[in-house]
Amino acid sequence: MPRQGMGPIDDIIRAHLRLLRLRAAMTGTMVGRAIGVSQQQISKQERGLSQVAVSQLKLLAELYGTTLVRILREMGLDDTSRSGFAEPEATPFVMEPSEPMIIDLSVLTDPLDRQHLLRHYHALKRR
Repeated sequence: MPRQGMGPIDDIIRAHLRLLRLRAAMTGTMVGRAIGVSQQQISKQERGLSQVAVSQLKLLAELYGTTLVRILREMGLDDTSRSGFAEPEATPFVMEPSEPMIIDLSVLTDPLDRQHLLRHYHALKRR
């Protein structure tokens, strides 16, 4: 059961980190060894039982060949108007309303991950 204080942002982060790990074809053990934590810690973070430190997010970004800013942008958590750490040369991904959005649910083996993704997708669709 998630601990007190975990909320929707934590759900977004944990689901995205799991997706990045699966895209990289890495196990929790491989990720843990690469960044100096246990496989159990990676599992707890991906299941929402433990929060991820910002310093660990930075290590994970490097491991996955991206940046922390890009990860936050992919998750929709990059409020650059307040954060002051935007990459000025980077333009945000913009999808035309007429473009279809394909979500490959087959990469998500956990039914809860699928439910969370669909919930967020429907929330974005209503905007």
